[in-house]
Amino acid sequence: LTHLSTGPDVPGQLVRSIWFWFVTLGFTLMSTIISIVAVRRIRKPLLKATSALTNLGELSWEPRLEDDGRGEVADLGAAFNRAVGTLGTEFTRLERRSGELEQSARFLETVLGAMIEGVIVVDSRQCVTYANSAASTLLGSRFNAQQMTGRQVLEVVRNQKMDQTVRAIFSGQDRLRTELELIGVQRSLNLFATRLSGGPTPGAVLVLHDITDLRRLERLRREFVSNVSHELKTPLAAIEAYVETLLNGAVHDTNACDRFLRGIETDRKSTRLNSSHIPLSRMPSSA
Repeated sequence: LTHLSTGPDVPGQLVRSIWFWFVTLGFTLMSTIISIVAVRRIRKPLLKATSALTNLGELSWEPRLEDDGRGEVADLGAAFNRAVGTLGTEFTRLERRSGELEQSARFLETVLGAMIEGVIVVDSRQCVTYANSAASTLLGSRFNAQQMTGRQVLEVVRNQKMDQTVRAIFSGQDRLRTELELIGVQRSLNLFATRLSGGPTPGAVLVLHDITDLRRLERLRREFVSNVSHELKTPLAAIEAYVETLLNGAVHDTNACDRFLRGIETDRKSTRLNSSHIPLSRMPSSA
């Protein structure tokens, strides 16, 4: 408080004190008004920026900051709008590309699912990342595509030759072909292994082809040839013995010659050859 002294200048001091308080109050009021105006001018673009960021979080790419043409706030708004526009364009492109990739993946899944060959894809850790339904069928009923995913190849198919083939692919071989015998499911498979391009090896594709029927037909052919050879050997051996006896002099013995010739003619085994003893039903059909 202003100290008022006693004397004839008391009214003047009172007037100066009143003016001092008025001036102080005026400055305080002006400062308050200026602060309020400044806060409002700053708060308004901040609220707009907050709203724009909220819309951005909801993937709304329409610019929301108005360019009022005043100072740094306007520059900030213009830069924000340009950034949002660029992000929106890029996101739209990525979204369209993602849709194309998803469509391609569905098409590939349909194609692989319709194949009779089993297809298994392994990653760089030799773990299964994909297997079609045919692979599940060829490997046995206890396997399915979902159970294979994420597991080691040797864990999925306990076959040493298959594991060695996969390891050879990851050691640098581009393509390998081998044949597998799956004892548990009584099946023979051709395995074609191909390394995926890239270095180090990012993975491999394994294609399984069922050759069980082909190997069965080959076994039937071998058995058929063996049976025919056996059926031919016995009568031919008897005929050969008769002929050798005749050549060694029995041909001049009328009785012996007649007996040997009749023996060849009436030999039951020789007769079996002419009567197609081997049934045609035992002959394998051609593959």
